[in-house]
Amino acid sequence: MEFSTTKSPIQQAIHDKLATSFSPSHLEIHNDSSKHAHHQAMQGVDSVETHFRVTIVSDSFQDLPLIERHRAVNTCLKEELEEKGVHAL
Repeated sequence: MEFSTTKSPIQQAIHDKLATSFSPSHLEIHNDSSKHAHHQAMQGVDSVETHFRVTIVSDSFQDLPLIERHRAVNTCLKEELEEKGVHAL
C-alpha cells in the first residue's frame, strides 16, 4: 500500500477505515484541502481537512460497477463525510 507518510488526523482515519474494510493491494490518499481553502463554499468551515483524493485497488471491488465502488467507499467513510467536515472525496 502507498500513502503519504505524513498524515493528518482525518487522513489517518480515512486510511485506517479503507485499509480495514477493503484490504487493498494499493491505497493512495492525497489531502488536497489546501488547494480549496479559499473557495467560497469553505468560508466559515472549521475543518482544515476537507478535500481528499483516493486511489484504491481491492479485490473487494471485483465485478462491481464503478458507482457501487463509490458507494461502498462513501458508506465506509460516512462519518468523515457527514460529521468530520470532509467536503469532497
